[in-house]
Amino acid sequence: MKKTTKRWLFLASASTLFLASAPMALAKNDEASPLLSQATKNNSGVPELGLDLTEIFHEAVSNTQNGVAYLDDNHTLQITPTKQKHSGMIWSKNKLNLKYSFDLGSYLYLGNSGARAADGMTFTLQNDPRMADDTERKTVMGKVGQGLGVYSGDREGNQIGGSQYVKNAFSIEFDTYYNYKPNQAQTMDLEVGVLAQSLRRNASNNNWGHMAFGKPDVYPINNDTKIKDPVTGKLVDNKQSLKPVLANEFLSNGKWKKFEVDWNVDTLTLSFEIDDVKKDAKGNIVLDTGSKNHYKSSYTFNNMDEVAKTFGYKDANDTLKVHWGFTGSTGEQYSQQALSMSRMPGLENVPAHYVDTAGNTLVESEDNIGEIEADYTISPSQDAAKTLKDNGYTLIGVDGKVTGNYDYGETNEVTFTYAKSEELFGAKLTAVDAKGTSIDKGEIVQGRKVAYQLQLTPSDLFKNYTGVTVAYQSFTIDQNIDGNLENITNLKLTDKSGKAVGTVSNNGTSITGQLDPSSTTLALDTLILSYDAVVKRDAEIDSFVKAKAAVNVSLDSSINALTNVNFLSALSLLSNETSTKVLKSWAPELTVTNRTINKGEDFEPIKLEGVKAIDHEDGDITSLVNVDYSDLNENRNGTYPVIYTVTDSDGNTVSVTINVTVI
Repeated sequence: MKKTTKRWLFLASASTLFLASAPMALAKNDEASPLLSQATKNNSGVPELGLDLTEIFHEAVSNTQNGVAYLDDNHTLQITPTKQKHSGMIWSKNKLNLKYSFDLGSYLYLGNSGARAADGMTFTLQNDPRMADDTERKTVMGKVGQGLGVYSGDREGNQIGGSQYVKNAFSIEFDTYYNYKPNQAQTMDLEVGVLAQSLRRNASNNNWGHMAFGKPDVYPINNDTKIKDPVTGKLVDNKQSLKPVLANEFLSNGKWKKFEVDWNVDTLTLSFEIDDVKKDAKGNIVLDTGSKNHYKSSYTFNNMDEVAKTFGYKDANDTLKVHWGFTGSTGEQYSQQALSMSRMPGLENVPAHYVDTAGNTLVESEDNIGEIEADYTISPSQDAAKTLKDNGYTLIGVDGKVTGNYDYGETNEVTFTYAKSEELFGAKLTAVDAKGTSIDKGEIVQGRKVAYQLQLTPSDLFKNYTGVTVAYQSFTIDQNIDGNLENITNLKLTDKSGKAVGTVSNNGTSITGQLDPSSTTLALDTLILSYDAVVKRDAEIDSFVKAKAAVNVSLDSSINALTNVNFLSALSLLSNETSTKVLKSWAPELTVTNRTINKGEDFEPIKLEGVKAIDHEDGDITSLVNVDYSDLNENRNGTYPVIYTVTDSDGNTVSVTINVTVI
């Protein structure tokens, strides 16, 4: 299977507690906002329209009516209006796998409210269990105001947060309001205050905004999450803003911001970069050098188990798949906030599974990542193919599209089915006598001929699976010659129609059959190795003539939909063993008596009258009796010798001489 570096697709759509539908309204305290009231044209001022959000995300949800709204033919989303205590969110339809790197690019708008802005937006990765239910999914949001639509908030007046937050999540926040009022027990941004104090920064500048990483959780949690308030000196609850970055001017400054995220699985680092941008005279998107809003930061997890636990998984061995999306909120103050998704790596996943005929997983499933609309080819990886071959498995079926284009949102996966050698063929050995009667577990007389035939028959499993053509690549049979046998003749290797497909050799102690090189592409069908032998006349009485064959087959499995993609496998199996008891070779019993005939009487018609020849195995063989009466003179009186002879199928001959008297 072709493996590519995994980078994940990020696009966007919307869902509802209250659905996105209303056009965006111009805010009173957002008068310089480039977001105008419209629904179809690019009057929102977004630098690049980007992707249709409704194709990628569930419907956007707000805590109130008319909170979220689509613009620009669904290419731009207002996530909060210029109203108090609103929150909005959108979550991806598909998950991404944190075991692989990804990146994305988008544009964010945090309003144009300056010091009156509140409260901000987040980019969030989450594995909230409510996402699995269409109704519950619409409740996956945090509190308004300082909760930024993702956090639970903390104690503020008589409001106690903690019950409403996005579970199993990790966020990058763009906070436009400084929530640090120790006298009101408002300490969500306490660590931002600690940072500002360490930098000897003017407290009023903290209202410019800040960025940080954060883990939504129940706040307050316990004393382990309390830190010392630098103003009051008391221990207070804190949401633990991780690696906060203070803004250099107002984040809510009426400018669109280019926002890029990168997850590097090799270093376990989540990083972001955000910059104010503008369009130059030629319409190109460039950094706004007149702005001080240019930031980058990163957060590195200690190990993959920490990543797993952050998102509600047991450990790094779990799937580690998460939804992703954006949230935003307003509080007592507010600002219009929006987003657009643009210039993201278009990547999609086609997983491959390896199972046996019972559906059991044989090796770990593999993901195959590629760019949307790019061609893909899925085949078993070298490692998987080798492991399965070494363990005696043969590829017999493929289910799913092994070639095509990566299409976002299309559910496609490929299953490769393998079977063990003992499931694939039957090797049956038969032994018959000269009459074609089976003598396996029977008896054979010394000197008798035995015909052996080994049939290698493919099982019906090959017919039950599709997508793969399996042919013989090589085939050998080894069978030791029992010491009681001799005169090995008529050695043949044929298909079931009798056509010769190989050679059979006898080195005196064993028989070997092998496909001709010209037959190595022979389609799977019954192969027959046959030969004749004779039980030695001096074979020990009551001993057993035994035969058993060892079969070695190499198969070539080619995937029908692919050119020159084939996999070799080898299998070995043993036939049943035939066993035949050796009996003493008994001569026929020939019964004949002296005769008297009249002179001139013809002896020919009556020569067998009263004659009986019985053989131990052949039965009545009287018809085989030969009569020699060449010395008899039917026209002259006298006594003459006549010889009776009979030979059975083993070559045992008996002769009896009688006297014929002519009177």
